[in-house]
Amino acid sequence: YGKNPIEKIYTLSTKIQEFQFKDISIQTKDSQYVNSILQVQARIDKTKAFEYFKKYGDKDLEDIKSILSNTIQKQFEKVTTQYNVMEVLGDKRNEIVDKTLGFVKLLKDGIMVERIVLVDTDAGKEIENAISKEAIAKKEVDTAKYQKEKAKLEEIGNTLGTTSKEYEEQKNVVTQLGQ
Repeated sequence: YGKNPIEKIYTLSTKIQEFQFKDISIQTKDSQYVNSILQVQARIDKTKAFEYFKKYGDKDLEDIKSILSNTIQKQFEKVTTQYNVMEVLGDKRNEIVDKTLGFVKLLKDGIMVERIVLVDTDAGKEIENAISKEAIAKKEVDTAKYQKEKAKLEEIGNTLGTTSKEYEEQKNVVTQLGQ
């Protein structure tokens, strides 16, 4: 009789595993450094399990998480270098995460990244204080513009014999009709 062609059967878990990568340091377009914490959910893609096995053998994702961390960090930084520090810390955060996920969704070695969450970002006290001051200044400018517009509306309203609230409502109707 002959030798069994299947000497050993290996099993790989294709369940989603969750990792938290701390101290992910990235650079922004304006050459600022931001430390981040990323939460990543990944699994071995069932259809690419052979590619995974060829590269990593029967190692679990937990065993290669440093490789996964490095890969995601490189792609994350590739995206963040397109944004300034204000955008990374602020309103472009979700867009940055979505773009990063797009780059790493299915890695060539059979790893499927299901989700990335940007848990925390830290650009240092100096940068964060500057951002806070800028936000306060912007709010003051917006408030001043609002007060100026309100005074203008009240003046027009007094001239027309209406209140600024009535004039504002009329202005909104005219604006909506113009759209």
